[in-house]
Amino acid sequence: MALALLVFNLLVLPAAWAVSPQPIMHSPLCSTGGAEGEALFLEALSYENAGEGIGPNFFMAERLYEKALSKGNAKAALYLGKMYRIVFYKMPAYSSRMQFQIALFERAIEMGCPDGYLFLAEVHQNGWGVKADPALAWKLVRTAADKGSLAAMTAWGTNLYFENRFDDEPQARTNRREAKAWLERALKGGDGAAGLQLAIIYRVYEPNPARAIWALREGARRGDVNSLVMLATIYRYGEDGQPKDAEYAERADRLRRQIDVSIPPGPIDNFLQWLPPKRVMPLP
Repeated sequence: MALALLVFNLLVLPAAWAVSPQPIMHSPLCSTGGAEGEALFLEALSYENAGEGIGPNFFMAERLYEKALSKGNAKAALYLGKMYRIVFYKMPAYSSRMQFQIALFERAIEMGCPDGYLFLAEVHQNGWGVKADPALAWKLVRTAADKGSLAAMTAWGTNLYFENRFDDEPQARTNRREAKAWLERALKGGDGAAGLQLAIIYRVYEPNPARAIWALREGARRGDVNSLVMLATIYRYGEDGQPKDAEYAERADRLRRQIDVSIPPGPIDNFLQWLPPKRVMPLP
């Protein structure tokens, strides 16, 4: 089965829900290289993405990713390979560095980071430096999920559901249940993006406001900005049978604006203070 959707851009959201994309939630199996390795990795991210009014410094980011990798940070291998493809490939004098992306992703795998399979899947899905092979990409996503990549669980579950969303044959129903189980496993493990995908399922294909809002709250609590955008949209416009609550929607928006989307998401400790639970009304 070929991938129905992009591995990292799992779903094309309506413009009202679009937010700056976040890095994926990495598997806890991806080594950090200790406090020093993780600090170097995060510093490299800051140079790659820069801040307000400050241009990025990709060469400094490259050096810091290399240092983080030398300390044992597997995520540095992933981001260095991705930067070679996205940034350096566009620089004529440095475009040849793209050839190192696969080796870097495989290095992360050797270091025990299952997310490396997911990055490889994206390469083969899109034919970046290799012949496009969607079937191989699909197999790599499943391998990553089986080995503990939370983002791959979300990718696998999302693609599996949407491949079978309109089919009412017994196998398709089984596949949809399996897909939701993968998404719930990813969400429980800490990937807030899985909450967004579950919410879309329960808003569009299997209408259930209680499950949709539960999924969005769980996704938002884990730092997923798109879950917060969708949650705010529901209460701002009174969607899915919920009464309008402009103040609640604004609180969700303010919380979303405080999240740094240049770094991998993490749990929001004071989430309940920002967004206490509300009674969910059934569909009319």
